[in-house]
Amino acid sequence: MNAPITGYRALTDVEAALINQIKAKGAEIEALCDQVDAHVNEQYDKAFTSEVDTDDIDVANAELNRLDNTNASGWAGEARINFQKALMFLTRAVAQPTSF
Repeated sequence: MNAPITGYRALTDVEAALINQIKAKGAEIEALCDQVDAHVNEQYDKAFTSEVDTDDIDVANAELNRLDNTNASGWAGEARINFQKALMFLTRAVAQPTSF
């Protein structure tokens, strides 16, 4: 038997199953975040490629400016962090640790 973790109690089978569901959902959400990151990165890659390949540099610059102004990468990063927090909050709601 493992030594107890300070501030945590033994979990019931129902609680362990709930936490495993939360962890499984986390893997799904992580995959979705990865897809969004890849989409945004692809948009940047296309804009950079257009900048080199197009005769109309203004069109390429406009697309890069649009991407920068919408802060798509920043929003995707914030979403990832907040999903991680939400999953942690759910896990703590089930595990109910008494420590900080």
